[in-house]
Amino acid sequence: DAGEGGPYTMEDFKRAVADTEKELGMLQQEIETRFFDVASLIFSAQLLMLRDPSFLGQMEDLVRRGEDPFRAIRSVTRSYAERFDRMSNAYIREKRYDVMDVGRRLLENLTGRCERGVHLGNKIVIARELLPSDAMKMGSRDVSGIVLLSGGVTSHLAVLARSLNIPL
Repeated sequence: DAGEGGPYTMEDFKRAVADTEKELGMLQQEIETRFFDVASLIFSAQLLMLRDPSFLGQMEDLVRRGEDPFRAIRSVTRSYAERFDRMSNAYIREKRYDVMDVGRRLLENLTGRCERGVHLGNKIVIARELLPSDAMKMGSRDVSGIVLLSGGVTSHLAVLARSLNIPL
C-alpha cells in the first residue's frame, strides 16, 4: 500500500530529490540576497543534508528493496529526527527541524502537493513548532509575530525570524 497517492517509483523519488535541491538552493540564494547573514547557512545545511549519502542512501536502499518512496522518505526522516531528539546538546537537538523540513520538501515534491497559501498578513501565528521554511513563508506574508511553544533563541527558526524582522 503506497503512501499519499502512490505508488511512486525510483524515478519519482529522484525527481523529488532534484526538485528539493533546486528549492533549497533558491531559498539559500534568496536569504543571502536579502540579508547577507548567517540565516543563509540554514539552507546550506539542509542542502548538505539532502546530499548526505547516508541520509539519502537509506531512502534509496528502502526503495530498491520495494518500499514505496513516500514511506521510505517518511521512515528515514522520522528516524533521523528521533536521533537528533536524543542528543544531549540543545543546539544539536534543533537539527531535527532541518531534517523534518527536508523530509517535508521531499514528500511535497514527490506527491506534487504543497501547502496552500494562507493569508497571514497582520496576524500573529501561534504554533507548537515550525520549520525553517515556515519562517520564510511567513516573512513573505507579512506576519506580525510568532508565538512558538518549543525551541530556543538559537534555533534556526529564531535566527530566521530575527533576519526577517518577525517578533518571536
